[in-house]
Parts: sequence; C-alpha cells; structure tokens
Amino acid sequence: TNDRGEFTVPALARGAYELQAIDDEYAPARSTPVKVADVPIDGIEITMKDGGVISGVVLDGERKPAPFATLIASQGGAPLREVITDAGGAFELRGMPRAPLWLRAESATAMSRVLWVKLSEKAQAEVELVLDRIGAITGTVVDERGAPLAGITVTASPDWKRTNPPRSGWLPGVDAITDDDGAFMLHASPDMPYLLEAHRRPILYAGASLRSTPAMAGDHDVRIRLVPEGRITGRIVVAELDAPLTDVQIGNEPSMATNALERAPQI
Repeated sequence: TNDRGEFTVPALARGAYELQAIDDEYAPARSTPVKVADVPIDGIEITMKDGGVISGVVLDGERKPAPFATLIASQGGAPLREVITDAGGAFELRGMPRAPLWLRAESATAMSRVLWVKLSEKAQAEVELVLDRIGAITGTVVDERGAPLAGITVTASPDWKRTNPPRSGWLPGVDAITDDDGAFMLHASPDMPYLLEAHRRPILYAGASLRSTPAMAGDHDVRIRLVPEGRITGRIVVAELDAPLTDVQIGNEPSMATNALERAPQI
C-alpha cells in the first residue's frame, strides 16, 4: 500500500479472489470475496484491527536462556509466524490475530511443549517455553530409482492411532527441507509417534495419507521414496447445456480407506 493505504493488484486472471492485508502492528485482515471478470474492480476496502502481542523467553533444559532458538506460531494447523530469539532467549511477536494460537520453540537439538495462547481474551500475553523435549527423526528422501532428492519438504504429523492408549487430538506438525544429499532432520517429541510425508512443493496442510511413513523420535536412516506425481485430465459435461463450463474449480481428496478398491482419489 502507499501512504494513503491504496493498493493495486495488476494482471489477475478471471476468477474469485480473497485479498489479505498483513502488517507488523495490526492483525491480519481479509476482504470479502471478489470476482474478477473483464472490467477493473475498485473500491475494495479492507479494515484492519489492532493486533495482539506475544512476548516472552525461551529457556533450555537447564532453564537458562536459549539464544537464537526458533519460535513458531500456528493457527488452525497452519504456520502463521516464525521468529528467532535474541542472545538472551527473548522474543516478541506483534500484529498477531486476536484468536487462539499455538506456540512451539525449537533449537538444533531440542524442542518445547506446545503452548496454547488465547489472544482472543487479552491483547497481550507473556509466555515462557522450555526446550526440554529432546528427540529427532533423521533420514533421506529418494526418487523411484533411489537417487537422493534435494529441496524436498518433509512433514511429520502426530499419529494418534499409535499412541498408547490410542487417543485423538491436534498438535502442530513439524517440517524440514532436505539438503543436497536428500537428508533431513525433524525435531520430534520423544513420546509421540509420527507419520512422515514428503512433498516436492510446500503445502499449507500436510496431513497423513496412504503413503505416509511411520516413525518415532530416535529413528535414524528413515527412507522415504517419493514417486512422480500423477495427472488426471477430463472435461465437465452438463446435460442440456451446449456451451462448455468455465471457471470451475476441481480438487481431489485421496481416500483414507484401507480397502484397496477404495484408494483412488475422489474428484
């Protein structure tokens, strides 16, 4: 935006859009859905409200300040903001949504428990996170020929079915990027089983699938085979309509059924 808060988004393709405004002091805000056709659209107004502030400190297992640790804030299962602590382990997150958020801190060797912060009740929160959970999962991502793949996103989601006793819930997943040798290291809670997924492109929600690889903290040399992505083509036909349909969104949702006959993606 310019000094009057005005903005221009040029060269958008036809379709429906939702605009999001992000600032360091104000909470993120979204516009109402906007449909782009053949004529320019103006007069869109996005109202931003005061954001929340989360400040605090990250400590190591001996309760000493943890300098340059990574703190991750998540909302609704998706990473929202990431910040590095200073030399004294302190951090501050400004312009946060006034909503419930999950916080997690990690270093090269340990991670903290997940902390739930309710900014919907108070605009400011002072927190403390302790890096007392030591565990990691290491391995390699390879292609169908066994060659290592660099730059692949590997995510680990809690496997609630393998907990003892089995339970349900939600915790933020952890992720890592493979290096030039296809190797990765995930910080993992020592008492939680995980399901690993590898993706060529970062995705917002990386849930488990039929291709997930089970793992536990302490597992090393985990091997994930990433096969080439498939492709589905086709066309949509509506009875008694001569003109082809346009601007139709199509998605696929892989079935989680165990029956082999039910494993095809549902379109």
